Amino acid sequence: MQKEKTSFRDSGESGLLVSNQTTAMLAYWDKNLLCRFANGAYLDWFGKSSDEMIDRIHLPELLGPLYEKNHPYIQGVLSGEKQLFEREIPIPGVAGVRQSLATYIPDFKNSEVVGFFVHVADITYVKNLEKLVVNSKQDILRTIIQTTESERRNLVELLRENINQKLVACKMMMEANKDLDIGIHKEVVVHISDIISDINKLCSDLVPKEIEYFGLLETIRMKLETTRNTCPHHIHFECNSNEIESIGLTDQLSFCRILFDLIKLIVRESEPGTFQIVVQYKKQLAKISVVSANELHFQKNSKEYSEILFRVEYFNGKIFEHHSQNQSSLEIEFLIPE
Repeated sequence: MQKEKTSFRDSGESGLLVSNQTTAMLAYWDKNLLCRFANGAYLDWFGKSSDEMIDRIHLPELLGPLYEKNHPYIQGVLSGEKQLFEREIPIPGVAGVRQSLATYIPDFKNSEVVGFFVHVADITYVKNLEKLVVNSKQDILRTIIQTTESERRNLVELLRENINQKLVACKMMMEANKDLDIGIHKEVVVHISDIISDINKLCSDLVPKEIEYFGLLETIRMKLETTRNTCPHHIHFECNSNEIESIGLTDQLSFCRILFDLIKLIVRESEPGTFQIVVQYKKQLAKISVVSANELHFQKNSKEYSEILFRVEYFNGKIFEHHSQNQSSLEIEFLIPE
């Protein structure tokens, strides 16, 4: 299919007048990258006059360090292909940048590219709005997580300080009462003991108090030690820095829950084998890696995986999965706010 031929040379005074009324930046560069036209918005963006630009300045000189970044798109349009890309452009003489969406359109003459049209839209407002939306979403997620953690702590306090205490008292009374049938007596005491144990385990799952007493990393190691004693999976853990202990308690709990849910998924959904969990943390950037020679299969619709996704989204992070013939890995990367 023959490409539609357009030519800058056909533009007239009325077209120039219209181009200077638009907020979009318009320009034309010939195949030698010499500026042949720039409208008012384009001149204002770069802080240049028409006399400084038209038939005087070459694109590498105008763009400076940005030229190398734009070079692939310039090559593309001079090869006859339309280009569309986003770019941050420094504001001349001012500390700051503008966000732009650039379009390069080839200009053909006798099937040969003789130059290209440039259309640049200032999308700074849109990008700032996107950031506001993301920040608002993060604030909402943070509120949800903080509220959830607060409700969990209240529930744990009710279980430990009220229900559990009453059960302990009942057990003590049963043990002190020798008039009951011995068989029934022993069975009731065993049941009460099991209930107390279950409540303690539930409380630990809801709010791992070990974090406050022993710290984040030791709590993770204790969890893994308990897991090793109850399953055939060999799960090894390492962390490159103790700096992660300095993050806030709510974020420590969220980090801990991501790891705990990963451990649950490994034990429940993976074949027994050796699994390496590595935590890396430096200047707010956290990375959790799970590597195994076994195939990692996690049910995406499971409660644990959904919880992981929710907390990773809260941290504005991403999950990557890699599978090869020799090993499988899952990586989670996210930023922990100060």
